[in-house]
Amino acid sequence: MVRVDFDQVDDAENYVSVPNGSYLCQVGEVRVRAADDGAERWGIRWIVADGAFAGRTAAWDSIAFHPRGLRRAKLVLARLGVTVDGAQEIRPSAIEGRRAQVTVFAQERVDPVSGRRVISNRVPFAGVESVADSAPQTNGAEPAAAAGATAAAGGDEGELEGEDDLGF
Repeated sequence: MVRVDFDQVDDAENYVSVPNGSYLCQVGEVRVRAADDGAERWGIRWIVADGAFAGRTAAWDSIAFHPRGLRRAKLVLARLGVTVDGAQEIRPSAIEGRRAQVTVFAQERVDPVSGRRVISNRVPFAGVESVADSAPQTNGAEPAAAAGATAAAGGDEGELEGEDDLGF
């Protein structure tokens, strides 16, 4: 017989795969969606590029191309080495594989649909900093493919997060 006090078990869905901190990260994947107002929104998967947590998802972040989101979009794109002067046409592939120093912190929220507590890493407004070499670093593989191989090898415990829980 086993005696368990289930009142002591945390019911939160926890998608945190790295501790709070700042990490050299690579854009591993960009998912394009439409925001509520119809503007384009990019979900960015930041993958830790080196150290003890290399290969893990640091956070899912997003930039939105509507009037309220353009300030942050410009900041993140510029810090990734994308030209942000004048009118530009930018494709998601322009940032895949690029590197930056990314600050993440765990944030808890209540899912409005399920009512469950969800804990996931977030990137603050100015939490993306330029690095000396932000050019794509793919080591011969596409960033998303390389990230998928890492996840398949068990390198990222936060990868089971449902697409609707990505926060973008």
